[in-house]
Amino acid sequence: MKKGIKKTKRFIIILISSLLIATTFLLTYFLYEDSTMLVDYGSGSKSRFFIPFYERDNINYEDSELFNDLFDNSVEEIVRMSVIKNQMETDGVYDAEKAVDISSYANRNKTVHRKSVSVEYRLDDLINWGNKGIEYENVSADVVPFPISGEAISIVVARYKSIEDKDLLSYANSEEEYNELVNNLITTTAALFSNYKEYVAFSDKYGVGKTNLLYCVQMYNDDKLVRFTNMEVISSKHTVDEITGLFKNQVKYIYFNPDKMTLATNSQISALRMQEIVNSYNYAFSDNSRIWIGFDNMYSASDGFSKGKQYYESKTAGTDGVELIVAIWIAFFAYLSLFVYLIIKEGRPYYKKNEEMPEEDSIRLRKIDHVPVEFLVVLAFGIIVLDLLVGSYSASYAYSHLFEGIMPYAVIIVASLVLNFTFMPAVLCFARKLKAKNMLENSCILWIIESVRKETLNAYDNGHAIIRTWIPYIIFLLINLILVILAPIGLIIAIILDILVGVYLYKNNKDRQEIVKSINIISQSDIKHQMDTSKMHGDNLELANAVNNIGNGIRKAVEKSMKDEKMKADLITNVSHDIKTPLTSIINYVDLLKRENIQDEKISGYIDVLDQKSQRLKLLTDDLVEASKISSGNIVLNFEKINIVELINQSIGEYEDKFAEHGLKCRFEAPQKPIYISVDSKSMFRIIENLYNNIYKYALQGTRVYIDLEECGVEGATRVQLSVKNISESQLTMSADELLERFKQGDESRTMDGSGLGLSITKSLTEAMNGQFDLFLDGDLFKVILTFNTI
Repeated sequence: MKKGIKKTKRFIIILISSLLIATTFLLTYFLYEDSTMLVDYGSGSKSRFFIPFYERDNINYEDSELFNDLFDNSVEEIVRMSVIKNQMETDGVYDAEKAVDISSYANRNKTVHRKSVSVEYRLDDLINWGNKGIEYENVSADVVPFPISGEAISIVVARYKSIEDKDLLSYANSEEEYNELVNNLITTTAALFSNYKEYVAFSDKYGVGKTNLLYCVQMYNDDKLVRFTNMEVISSKHTVDEITGLFKNQVKYIYFNPDKMTLATNSQISALRMQEIVNSYNYAFSDNSRIWIGFDNMYSASDGFSKGKQYYESKTAGTDGVELIVAIWIAFFAYLSLFVYLIIKEGRPYYKKNEEMPEEDSIRLRKIDHVPVEFLVVLAFGIIVLDLLVGSYSASYAYSHLFEGIMPYAVIIVASLVLNFTFMPAVLCFARKLKAKNMLENSCILWIIESVRKETLNAYDNGHAIIRTWIPYIIFLLINLILVILAPIGLIIAIILDILVGVYLYKNNKDRQEIVKSINIISQSDIKHQMDTSKMHGDNLELANAVNNIGNGIRKAVEKSMKDEKMKADLITNVSHDIKTPLTSIINYVDLLKRENIQDEKISGYIDVLDQKSQRLKLLTDDLVEASKISSGNIVLNFEKINIVELINQSIGEYEDKFAEHGLKCRFEAPQKPIYISVDSKSMFRIIENLYNNIYKYALQGTRVYIDLEECGVEGATRVQLSVKNISESQLTMSADELLERFKQGDESRTMDGSGLGLSITKSLTEAMNGQFDLFLDGDLFKVILTFNTI
């Protein structure tokens, strides 16, 4: 008997396990925080980088993921900054008076666009317009220089005029054209204002001496080739190869040719990545455009790269991650051990030291364990959903508040306690039900299914053939029709239903096969065979019960027949035994009388008659006893190896004088070698003796008796056949089977001495010694063949 634990101890274990799982989550979060860098790029831009503890001492900062991400991000920003500078500057200086065609600018990213009216504004006016926003006013149709669909139209308030000192309405020839110009104006002002803010930020971030990243971008500005760079040593006189040489001297460099999409670099950035970046600004990078970017590892400027290096070096000198990993696994395995321990002990009653425990295990269920399992499953699902929500919220909160003090850790502790105090009791509840084997106790669904099943089977078992066949078939067709109409879900359900019906038909046919099999088994003399009908219904149940009843009837009849046969054999044995005692006295007294010198012939004749009849009666009783023993199976056989050839020769010698009395001549044919068989010698001699006595009594006098012994192969085994043939003195008017019946004689007048049991005993003894007895009658020819296996 396994012993349980106290309620107090159980609660303490759950509390300790909750603290252990909380410790596991806390250490994991701490390891993640310790391996994560939060890098501030400036301008409110921050990025996180995870540095596995096993890589901290093996990778230099310039080869780290942190550096490559910063470098990739900076390359993208420099390309964008160059495009924006090309929009904002003239000869390297911000040009407020620069003319911007709003239609061309708004459609700059489109490969093909419809020709629009050209309207140019000052760059500074468009940026300010984007900052202040576009306002509208309604004007009547007579003010508009083109036809409109209504009596009034909403137009843009002309906060700024075009370079030609006109408002936007003056450039349109139709309402559609005006609406397109308005859309172009909205797009251009919004884009330029956003680009201007980036222009200011990028100029400060990537200005001369403000970053460790060096760049030079060559592109066309108003059909003039210009270069944007933060390297003062580069001028318009430098060739492409000279500039490339300057950048190749840096620890990391990029030289990209947008014309040919070729890249030369020693960084991890790829040509595909550069192509992806430049493709966003195809309108700006035309022929002879070039991009050079390099990194100066002297770290003379304080920027994101230098701050990243400081973070990286501080993290590489941080906590040893191996110790944290070991601590995490220890806490987790301790939690699992307590969890498994609780599951093993759960449901088992607690017994004090001196309290006697029962030998058999018993499980104590709680009140909640008797609630229908469907409600428990719904409750468990609700707990899982709650735990997922709590877990996801706490993980999201901890991730978003990384490096923000103790608050994320407090959230993790509370979430761990909530998770364990809800999840573990639910698991323990199902553990108790599994141990008690009552998982489906009080199941509502099973109750409904079982009720429907019982009622259906009851109607099926007790109903008419029409009810059991056509009504289910019609219902099946209707259900399939409805489900097919409700395709595709209904079609899937119909397929499942058809499969279930197929399984039912298979089971029904399988039951029929079992019935046929049982009939064959019973027909092969296994009358004790009974079918299991507990899972059968309808016609199969009736057939199976009928087969079982037939088997029972046959078994009872056989038992009665065997009982009668035994009673008959016992009666014969007892009567024969009772007759034997006085008969022996009679024979002895007759023998004594024969020894007296009786001169009276009449009295002497009476004595001879008494002697003959008493001897015949003795033979009859002996045959009856022996036949009774053989039929009841009480005969004892001692098998031994004998030479059948020698035995036949010996028996012929013993009966030669007796045969001579009736003028019978015996002719014996046998192989000139010994043939051995395994039989009981006494029984075998009794068989031969019975055959010879039969010949002596019923053979035609003055004829020959043929005895043949030969070996033959039967069914792959060597066997020996003993054949005995003679001519009957009396006409044989019965069949061989009738002649083998007990108390049957060839002489129907029964004038010959004999019991009529000789052939029956001979046949029974032969078969008892695993031999074969065959009797053939052909006219007056009497032929017996005995077959035995040789050894």
